[in-house]
Amino acid sequence: MNKNYDVNAGKRLASYGVITAISALAVAYGIITPDKADLWVALLVVLLPNIGGMIMAIRNVKTAPEEPNLNKVAAAVVAALMEAPAPTNPLAESDHGTEVQGILSESKESTEQ
Repeated sequence: MNKNYDVNAGKRLASYGVITAISALAVAYGIITPDKADLWVALLVVLLPNIGGMIMAIRNVKTAPEEPNLNKVAAAVVAALMEAPAPTNPLAESDHGTEVQGILSESKESTEQ
C-alpha cells in the first residue's frame, strides 16, 4: 500500500478524534445547545471550506521566490518586443503638427465659426 496514503489516513483519523472531542466538550459546557445548533452548523459550513483552502494553499504554494534567470528575462523581453505592434508616427497622421490631436488651432476655430 502507498505509504503516503497511510500517513494521510492517520492524519484524518487524528483530526476526526479532535473534532469529536471538541464537539463533546462544546455540548457539555453548553456552548452548543439545540436552539443554537443551526447557527453553529451554518458557521462551520461557511468557515470550513475557507480554512481548508487556506491550509491547502499554505502546504502547496512556494513561499521563496525563484532566483531570477537573466536569460529567461531577456528572452521574455525579446518575445514581447517581437509581438508588439509597430510604432506609428502620430504627427504624420495629424494635420495639427505638434498640437494635441482633436483640438483645433485658434486660426481654424475662427474660420469655422
